[in-house]
Amino acid sequence: MAENVGNIHIEADLARIRRREAAAIQSLEGKILGISPPGCLGPAAQSAANENENFTSMPIDKEPVIAPDAANIDPNTGKATQDFGAVKLEVDLNRVTPVEADALEAAERKIEGENPLLEVGGIGAAAKAVAAGE
Repeated sequence: MAENVGNIHIEADLARIRRREAAAIQSLEGKILGISPPGCLGPAAQSAANENENFTSMPIDKEPVIAPDAANIDPNTGKATQDFGAVKLEVDLNRVTPVEADALEAAERKIEGENPLLEVGGIGAAAKAVAAGE
């Protein structure tokens, strides 16, 4: 399942999605749209993740933090993509706004956990640098 939220394209494999990834999608939608409306990917991802993990109201598990892969940036199109497994994020760096960049960084942190390595090569860091004119 896929959707566009502003200048961000989100793809999710609902058969494999985990609660952490679903929370990141719903958070990203909320930060950009103000809400995560019914029919959007966020609520569908949350429902699928609960079913996949057989949980309904347990806290999100803390997994060990590993170094994330760097975002792939295509210099010809200006698009950055990052594949997190069941979720893939893509942003048009030529059009990204500061709000979208912040939302991407927050979503990435929800998926990857607090990891200082995200500051360098992640999609959120790339988007923030471009949105800030760096």
